[in-house]
Amino acid sequence: MKKALFVLFLLFFMTAAGSPLHAQLSGYAAPTTISEGDAFQLYIRQDGKGSTPDFSVLERDFVIAGQRNSYKSTYVNGKAENFSEIILTLYPRKTGKITVPPIKAGNQETQPIEITVVAGDAPRSSDGGKQNEALNKQRLFLRAEVENPSPYVQEQTVYTVRLYSSVPVLDGVITPPSGDGIAVEPFGDTKRAQTVINGEPFNVLESRFLIFPQKSGEIILEPASFQGSISDPSSRDPFSAGDDFFGSFGGFGGFSMPDLFGRKSAVVRSKALKLNVLPKPQEAVGKDWLPATEVSVSEDVTPPQSTVAMGDALTRTVTVMAYGVRDSQIPDPSFPDGNGYRQYPGKTDSKTLTTKDGIVGVKTRQIVFMPTKTGTLVLPEAQIPWFDTKTKIMKMAKLPSRLITVTPSAFGGEAAVSEPLTSQASASANASGASLKADGFEQTGTTPKPETLQPARDSASGTAPVSYVSSVLPASEYSAEGLLGIGALCGAGFTALLWGLLSFARRGKMREENQKKDDASRRKAVKAFKEACLTNDPAKAKDALLLLARTIWKDDSVRTLSDAAGKFADDGFFVEIENLNEALYSKEKHDWNGFAFWKAFTATKQYRRTDVQGSEDPVPPLYPKG
Repeated sequence: MKKALFVLFLLFFMTAAGSPLHAQLSGYAAPTTISEGDAFQLYIRQDGKGSTPDFSVLERDFVIAGQRNSYKSTYVNGKAENFSEIILTLYPRKTGKITVPPIKAGNQETQPIEITVVAGDAPRSSDGGKQNEALNKQRLFLRAEVENPSPYVQEQTVYTVRLYSSVPVLDGVITPPSGDGIAVEPFGDTKRAQTVINGEPFNVLESRFLIFPQKSGEIILEPASFQGSISDPSSRDPFSAGDDFFGSFGGFGGFSMPDLFGRKSAVVRSKALKLNVLPKPQEAVGKDWLPATEVSVSEDVTPPQSTVAMGDALTRTVTVMAYGVRDSQIPDPSFPDGNGYRQYPGKTDSKTLTTKDGIVGVKTRQIVFMPTKTGTLVLPEAQIPWFDTKTKIMKMAKLPSRLITVTPSAFGGEAAVSEPLTSQASASANASGASLKADGFEQTGTTPKPETLQPARDSASGTAPVSYVSSVLPASEYSAEGLLGIGALCGAGFTALLWGLLSFARRGKMREENQKKDDASRRKAVKAFKEACLTNDPAKAKDALLLLARTIWKDDSVRTLSDAAGKFADDGFFVEIENLNEALYSKEKHDWNGFAFWKAFTATKQYRRTDVQGSEDPVPPLYPKG
């Protein structure tokens, strides 16, 4: 009996409090017919306390732009009611009839709700009704198209999206499509136009994107979207939103959300599109795949002449331009290996240009060729296979081979040697003798060599005569004027001699000072080169070697390792310079021995002649012997 009374009392208390045993869940939408780009409100009411509703089921067909929560409590006719209300602002992801799925909270769930979204460019129905009312309320929609729905893998295709609006668009941004296995890049500037749809004028904003599919097969392009704000003078009335005015400012705006300044938020999306991406054709050759509308190859050669000396480098700067291709898709230009030369790849630059038809990838690469033998040398051609997306056939872009002549190095052969000084002295002496005889002076015997000058011997007796034959003018023939002229001449000669001696001394001092400066510069350059070698830093060793060569030869034109090799003209050092070249520029990693490089330098004639080793002048003769 007591147990029954307790149950009755409990039931009575719960009824009086107005709290159900289980929380009731219900929902409704307003409005249920909207135009494309408009938003609607979904109201979820939960009586009593219960589990949190799960809204993740809405994300497939709607964008949840805002959420507001309110808690209310009423007491009517002696009954108390407590409930919570959640208001969601939703933007449909597509047009047509869309079903709001049931929302679950624990064991409770709402009923499905049907929403009609009228496309922005849909014609008005003849019977009017809610569809025409929705169209008249707002006209904003987004349309997208793809230029080539069946591109080859990695081929460029243009994706165009257009925003149509019958009201001013104040601000916003268009988000490009997304998808699995695509790369998207913006293309060009936004274009503006006007058109008429169903007799109504529309402003059109057009944006373009470039899509590069990275895999073959079917790829779904998710819709592009616009999110921004538009002008709507009617929204200045804050009370037009209904009885939930204050709550309407709590979430993300929609067309049903008022703004005191005549501005409304807007979100519209295009339809999803599909790409059927074709695979790389079987006839495609080479490891690199280059689908393009046109490909060209050109080169610049330094030095430009067709004859180079042994030890000099020749640089081929190759430029590849591919239309409809990004620079990252272009393979690095290369040449096959061959006899008579070594090649070292250098600096590579790339960029992507934009034209009215699409993009143009540009890649430039320097390749240094070092001849290894003299004679006629054929530098190979370069070939770049590519696929013509217009004609659907494979093609080959070619850079023709180049014929050059390699001559022996100017530093490696014997040079002409000037005649001995004794021969010049003998010729001068003979000329002097002829001149004396022509002037009336007599000379006996032959002119002796300077190092064996002896008195002439008598041909009969073989003994030397007592005196040399000479001719002297009588004393009576000298006048006072003559003696005075002779004295003046002697004085002028003495003065000239004195001035010459002083000038020679000054020049000698200047040469000595300049020599000291040069010696200091050479010692400093040698020290820096040694430090770079012993620290095993190939880049610093290269810079130090070039500075050393310019210092020794006082030649600022030494800019490359081949220039330095030609200056030193040493076979052993040339090999080490080649090793340094490979360490700096070869595709494969090479270990470099800085100590061996330094030891090879110390074996050169230039090092042995430097002041570091106690020599007077490190500069070699203009034409050194081998």
